[in-house]
Amino acid sequence: MTTLDAEWTIELGARAKDVSKKTSAYAVGCSVADGVVYVAGEVTNGARMVLGTQTLDSMGGTDVWIAQVETADGYVNWLNQVGTSGEDTLARNGPVV
Repeated sequence: MTTLDAEWTIELGARAKDVSKKTSAYAVGCSVADGVVYVAGEVTNGARMVLGTQTLDSMGGTDVWIAQVETADGYVNWLNQVGTSGEDTLARNGPVV
């Protein structure tokens, strides 16, 4: 890559268990290694991350998610969601390792 033009984009979503609650899912950081990008973020209010037809389980509150994405074409190899019944967050201003 020689420019800052987008090579590909992906879209991950979140689905609330309780439709009366607003939810959001957002990326916090990423790291590139050996032809893949690891992207990590948070999903709020007990929502479940969604990738295509796959819906992950929430442990409650805010959970952390991480995805492995191919640098060549943006294919998502896997997506995981982890947390506790409390508020689980990622550290800000640091790399995903």
